Amino acid sequence: MRDIKRNFILRRIALLAAIFVCALPGINGQKRPNGVSPACVPAPIGLVSWWSFDETSGTAALDRRTRNHGTANGTTTLGAAGKVGTAFAFDGADDGVVAADNATLDFGSNQDFSIDAWIKPSPTGGSIMTILDKRDTAGPIFGYALSLVNGNLVLQLADGGFTNFGVGGADLRDGQWHHVAVTVDRDFDLVFYVDGAPIGNLSPVTRNGDLSNAAPFRIGAHADTPGFYFDGAIDELQVFGRALSAAEVAAIAGAGVAGQCRPTAVAAPANVFAWIAGDGNAADISGNGNNGTLLGNTNYAVGKVGQSLNFSAGASDVVTLGQLPGFNYAGSLTVEAWIRPTTVSGFTAIVTKWGQNFTFCGAGTTADSFAIYLNNGQLFGAIHQTSGAEPSLQGGSIAAGQYSHVAMTFNPTAGALAIYVNGTAVASNTVGTTGLCNSNKNVFIGGEDSGSPRRFNGQIDEATIYSRALSAAEIQSIFNAGLGGKLKTATVPTGFAAAGGKSAWAETPDFSPAAVNVTVGNAAITFQAVTTAGIVQSVPIDTSALPAPPAGQTQTGLAFDIATTAVYSGEVLVCFNLPAFAALSPTEFYERRILHLESGVWVNRTHFYDLANRTLCSRSPSLSPFAIVDSNLTPTAANVAVAGRVSDANGRGIPNAAVDLTDSLGSVRTTRTNSFGFYRFENVSTGQTVVVAVRSKANRFDPRIVTVTEDLADVDFAP
Repeated sequence: MRDIKRNFILRRIALLAAIFVCALPGINGQKRPNGVSPACVPAPIGLVSWWSFDETSGTAALDRRTRNHGTANGTTTLGAAGKVGTAFAFDGADDGVVAADNATLDFGSNQDFSIDAWIKPSPTGGSIMTILDKRDTAGPIFGYALSLVNGNLVLQLADGGFTNFGVGGADLRDGQWHHVAVTVDRDFDLVFYVDGAPIGNLSPVTRNGDLSNAAPFRIGAHADTPGFYFDGAIDELQVFGRALSAAEVAAIAGAGVAGQCRPTAVAAPANVFAWIAGDGNAADISGNGNNGTLLGNTNYAVGKVGQSLNFSAGASDVVTLGQLPGFNYAGSLTVEAWIRPTTVSGFTAIVTKWGQNFTFCGAGTTADSFAIYLNNGQLFGAIHQTSGAEPSLQGGSIAAGQYSHVAMTFNPTAGALAIYVNGTAVASNTVGTTGLCNSNKNVFIGGEDSGSPRRFNGQIDEATIYSRALSAAEIQSIFNAGLGGKLKTATVPTGFAAAGGKSAWAETPDFSPAAVNVTVGNAAITFQAVTTAGIVQSVPIDTSALPAPPAGQTQTGLAFDIATTAVYSGEVLVCFNLPAFAALSPTEFYERRILHLESGVWVNRTHFYDLANRTLCSRSPSLSPFAIVDSNLTPTAANVAVAGRVSDANGRGIPNAAVDLTDSLGSVRTTRTNSFGFYRFENVSTGQTVVVAVRSKANRFDPRIVTVTEDLADVDFAP
């Protein structure tokens, strides 16, 4: 009888899991079986530079990650038909793209890296065609270059001497698009890939020295030999600071025309002094400790980049950062943020160290310093200098109900003040060369430090203050990153489960005692065991570029690519802090699910809910894209409770036993028995069949399958 019941439960769980399956992505750009085009894949972690070649005019080739922007030379054709959108086409005579030298594109001794791109070589192309070249040309050669030699991939590594690595294969000069990649593990092997498949590997250990140089990074052009230009088109060229896995290369190639998900996060510019991302809290993630405090009715909402601060223009609604101790007011400044005003009428504060009780500069005074405001649909920026001057600027167009990126920069050395809206300078002026006033006035987000508060009405996201005047290109890159935002990462140290091993770790819903806990963005991640340290990133993803959620479910606007370079084992617990859902009723919150994309299939990995703290957790075998969705499937009948008692063979209640309830959507909620062995689940939807199971070390219990039509108080367990 027990075996029959177990088989039924297994079939039931399989049926529930099947609800969440959506079509697999195609390979090499082909359509999936249901006729839907393949979905994009997130760019692998460790991305250094990504030239997507989406530009269709001008000469700029923008780098999506670290702003290693290039300039097209010769008669390079922008906007040519590409594999993923548009590409750059080169004539094989004098075309190419040149990006200035940058340390991020240099690789030191034993430093791993990878290169990948889509290429379409001309059938009449030369015997040697350069895909990219980062080498110097004088004296001993240092650097690396990837080329086609007689249509085959060849990578040169130069650390004072040089070696050309190649494995042969089919001639790629066939006028077709091919995905090419090379991954370089400097202590192990160098692997070439064509169209997602490995075609050969070699040992690079003879060239594991420093490859660094001061040369520019060339695409489609050779460092010093005319005639080795690329003839054909290049699309989606990327450089990574690690050796990609075979699976990662295959995923990029398999995404085909969908490419890698965009926009993606851009590396945060240098000299961040305060960064209030609004990811479920007002912490300063710059590491400088300028944490914010929410006052009044300030709360959170789904924002431009994950979650955001949300203001209702109440008299006390503001976030205060204190006085920014340690900031160099004699130096440069940038203030930038995403804003979504509910209304654009009036004069309302965005980020300020300002008020309306003017005094002259001086320590201990309440003098103004800097501020940006929304003034009747335009951006207004002002500074107060030690000279007593208060220059200001106004311009741009900001609409209600949609996000705009705003910024102000000040460089006292150059006497330059400028304001930007959506990546473009809308006003600038030459001002005095004295620094900013330093006073005891507080920095506010959404208001100002005065009796007349000028409170903001709407959302403010990713508010950031820099101790440097950002360049126009840097501000443009933040705007271009859009919902990807500025890249958020955290260190993952090594660690193992506490005494008791895996069984002790897996026996509790919160994986306690945990081996390694890391927080990045609004996700708290718990690993069971980490054997090699690394970094973890969380990058918001445009949900429209992902596979559609299963029928009956809708995206909430929160989806994230969470990936790590650390080596770990066991399942991973990912808990999302979601105060943006604070206004939801318990029933509505319990309708939220965490879907996990596994090999192109959405799987419901919701593990448990913390209603009081608005935290939603998943338990999954891997890290990959997560989407938080609204199930929209709760029956209209009233919600009820499912309760019972867990007892031992002598009838005594078992305290602290973990009890799981799996609903008809496959979502798992977990609770624990009290000191008398009783448990209770609230807000269980009627009209469904659920599975209730007990996890206990000392006793074994068969799961129970019950149909919920009313309150159930006797779903009991005994050995």
